[in-house]
Amino acid sequence: MKRLFTIIIFFVCIGAQAQLTMSATTKAAWAQLTQLSENFHQVKPSDYAALPVYALRGGTYVSLMGKVNEAPQWNALQSAGVLRGSTVGNIATIKVPLSTFSQIDFSAVFSYIEVPGIIVPDLEKMRVDVHADSVQAGINLPEAFTGKDILIGVSDWGFDYTQPMFYDTLLQQTRIVAAWDQYKQAGNQPANFPYGAEYTTVLELLAAQSD
Repeated sequence: MKRLFTIIIFFVCIGAQAQLTMSATTKAAWAQLTQLSENFHQVKPSDYAALPVYALRGGTYVSLMGKVNEAPQWNALQSAGVLRGSTVGNIATIKVPLSTFSQIDFSAVFSYIEVPGIIVPDLEKMRVDVHADSVQAGINLPEAFTGKDILIGVSDWGFDYTQPMFYDTLLQQTRIVAAWDQYKQAGNQPANFPYGAEYTTVLELLAAQSD
């Protein structure tokens, strides 16, 4: 009886997962993720370097995306620790704990699923796309322009004055000349403006840290 019961459960699981389709590329990545999940306590970061696996909220999560079925049971995934991402039309993204990846029935929500590629910066390509290389070479210009000694003004919020990106290549000197936090209620106001706080020295920027 116990063996019959086990066989029935096996076929029920197979039937449920059969509703979930994926590409050949995803099937290969899925097999790797399943193996990593089943041996989670022995896994090292280098084991999933080629997969969309990231550290998040003190855990290790797999990024997935797919086509939502007609009656998605989101509670089934969220109760398993899955983090729901964005949804556009019938396409949704999720982040799944790697430790429980192999135990989750994704067909509760998705009819088709993909393991996305890893997103990496490709700034050298952007340099060509925006024709910055032509400007630096001086093509059809009076001279070549490299950006040296140029001041750039940015209107935005969520500005971290201590971000390493705004330092020189040796991370010793900030490249931020000044900042005006227009929402700040205390501090030195810029000339001719009766609101906000202006930071014009390195010490002031470091003390403020961010807007």
